[in-house]
Amino acid sequence: MSDLLHCAAISARSDAIRYLLKIGADPNDKPNGGSSALDRCLWHLNFGSYYPHYRKSLRSKYEVSKGLDSVREVTAHGAIWNPNDQYAFNDLRRALYGCEPEVTIELLKIFKEHNACPQDRLKELLCKPRMKEHLASQTYWLTRLGLKHEEKRNSKEWTPPAHLLGQYNRTELYEKVWSQPMRILAQQYGVSDVYLARVCRLLRIPLPGLGYWAKKSAGKATKRRAPLPPLPDGGDKRYTN
Repeated sequence: MSDLLHCAAISARSDAIRYLLKIGADPNDKPNGGSSALDRCLWHLNFGSYYPHYRKSLRSKYEVSKGLDSVREVTAHGAIWNPNDQYAFNDLRRALYGCEPEVTIELLKIFKEHNACPQDRLKELLCKPRMKEHLASQTYWLTRLGLKHEEKRNSKEWTPPAHLLGQYNRTELYEKVWSQPMRILAQQYGVSDVYLARVCRLLRIPLPGLGYWAKKSAGKATKRRAPLPPLPDGGDKRYTN
């Protein structure tokens, strides 16, 4: 029966796939627990035109609907996508590069709906720069699916905005925020305390915590003043008042 399911998947016959799975065909027959039938269904995303050598546009969801329908059918019956190796990842990526971005989103929706693979495996599929570029117009759906790529910002290497560095002396502002409450200090700069606190955060100036000044006025112990961290690439030396 496994051979029959494999043949049905090669032909992308959703009706035959549905019948064979209902009468007991095993959707996950690979040694790694994945589905060879699903692998063959995904292979159909490489096609969609009777004249593939002459086409210049990307394949639409309509053109690869037969492949998507067969993927939907086999995953609805428990098939798991577990590529054999990195080459299998690359093969699927190449197929998706040849399709409109909406095809990739539809495939991701199917995988997510039927739990066809772990989230980390989908992220690995989408991690390549070319794939990110290919799906640049699909931010909404990637976010909805929990697959939007987030660039990690290294706060230790981040340089504050140049206009703030030119307007405020970091060292001077650092000394002031630890010598008087923000609401009083903000009046000296002609801004609100909320705005000045935001400026300090952008300039990477550590601030006294909530209740610091109340404790100090009551003679209670307060937390130790955090040191002013240096800016990367000599930022403090370039922007001084």
